[in-house]
Amino acid sequence: MHSRFPVFGATLFCAMFAGASVSDANLILNGNFVTASAGGAAVAKELDVASGTSTYLANWTSTGYTFLFLPGTNAAGGSFSPQFNNYLSLWSSSNGGIANTWNGQGPTATSNFIASDPAYQTGPLQQTVGGLVVGRRYALSFQWAAGQQTGYYGPTYEGWQVSLGSQSLSTATVNNTSQGFVAWMMQTMTFTASSTSSTLSFLSTGGPPGVPPFALLANVSMNMIPEPASALLWGGGAIGVLVARYRSRRTPNVTAAKS
Repeated sequence: MHSRFPVFGATLFCAMFAGASVSDANLILNGNFVTASAGGAAVAKELDVASGTSTYLANWTSTGYTFLFLPGTNAAGGSFSPQFNNYLSLWSSSNGGIANTWNGQGPTATSNFIASDPAYQTGPLQQTVGGLVVGRRYALSFQWAAGQQTGYYGPTYEGWQVSLGSQSLSTATVNNTSQGFVAWMMQTMTFTASSTSSTLSFLSTGGPPGVPPFALLANVSMNMIPEPASALLWGGGAIGVLVARYRSRRTPNVTAAKS
């Protein structure tokens, strides 16, 4: 007669392990920068406080010289700056960038992206992230690149300083040639939650001033890191208890014969 327990135990074990291997949903709101705070589709525009549009991009605020770019807008003239009543663009293959093969778009042909100057009107792009579990680790992922404002010349260097609450990490600093572009890269950072709600901050870094360097950002997401080891140990212990109980029930009660 076949035992039912091995099938049940294996099913329970697999269910627990599968549950441990699936992380929670993305906690970043509007991480692809497609929604304007007033509703509807976003437009290519400056986001900083000086322009009076600090709450223009839904779920994000900015205190730096920061611009939103949509697909095709860099080649079509750039992103609009209300404070200077002009358009800002970055060197690319379509506007004369020397030895620059960038098409002026985000990581994909449909990506919106942020461009922030680290050497002028500096300030972070921020979002308050809720739903955190104190003590748990979170993987923050994003794509970034580096460019230079059109009309200016000279080598530049760029990067991002990223903070969650009091914790701060930085990307590598990349060196960019005059009129150049450093291609899109995927970055993942790990943070540990110290409260149930913390401010996520992206501060562009780099220089030199006067030849405007720009750090670019796209597709921000953050997910809780699963802890399969803990679930595995718990599941193994639970199955061990069930096995012991099962065996105790199946063991015949044999009374030793008296001599």
